[in-house]
Amino acid sequence: MIDVAVCIPSIPSRTQLLQRAMDSVANQTYTPSVVSVIYDVDARGAAQTRNEAWRRTDAPWIAFLDDDDELYPQHLERLVAESDDADLVYPWFDLPHGVDPLAVRVDDAYVSPYGLQFGEQHRRHILTEGNFVPITVLVRRELLEEVDGFPQPGSTRWPHDHCEDWGCWQDMLRAGARFKHVPERTWKWNWHGQNTSGRPWRRA
Repeated sequence: MIDVAVCIPSIPSRTQLLQRAMDSVANQTYTPSVVSVIYDVDARGAAQTRNEAWRRTDAPWIAFLDDDDELYPQHLERLVAESDDADLVYPWFDLPHGVDPLAVRVDDAYVSPYGLQFGEQHRRHILTEGNFVPITVLVRRELLEEVDGFPQPGSTRWPHDHCEDWGCWQDMLRAGARFKHVPERTWKWNWHGQNTSGRPWRRA
């Protein structure tokens, strides 16, 4: 058994959404050692809020969850089972009201990453083209510490206005991190038209 902290950044206006997310954590077949919820009351953005959430714990593994999404009961159990030879483990998701928007470039074609073993083409795609690894991952705490967590959008480290998770994954890969894909849909991405995508000025 390993200790896992589930870290959830939240916006104060999302009380009902947060409760749904928390209920999904409570229903896990693998019980986390702690759940760290940080409210972004000052519109600092997801990067700072996530960083505060994981830094307030001492668990060796961190599982992230956005407050408007849900975990299926086996989510943590499946990711922990695949963590022995990885630094970051990512599963896949159900998108109830849309089509999977994520793609990775493989042999000059863009395809869904679902079910594809993470390899050099995937690494190159994240480093040079775009992100296809959603935030709902299990990651080794030592790795988060090594790269200093998520970069703040608009900073020298990450000059873009959002997608700080992409910047974090890039830094991890440059540090030699081992990414591993679990080809199972273990969580629900609730796209509802009010997703903030890490932008602090979007407060819905």
